[in-house]
Amino acid sequence: TTLFRSELPAGTYTCEIPDLVIDAEGKAAYFSNNVFYASKEVVLSQKLFQSINEQFVKAINEIEFIPLTIDGEKVPFRIDMSADMRLAQ
Repeated sequence: TTLFRSELPAGTYTCEIPDLVIDAEGKAAYFSNNVFYASKEVVLSQKLFQSINEQFVKAINEIEFIPLTIDGEKVPFRIDMSADMRLAQ
């Protein structure tokens, strides 16, 4: 995301990943591809918005999560993740 920092205007941004399913190997098995949102007062070009969203999706796919273990067995699980970021100029 530091690649885009200089292009982002001041405002509030959200990375929201509802229904993130982590498989037994610790990889993201399912999530919505629209994970990045900007507040209403922020105007981003469609190209920049898509590029940022693609970077978030790529990062989620590369993360190695710790699998849930129940009775010694690794099992898939679902979580909701969200983070808000406020950028000031």
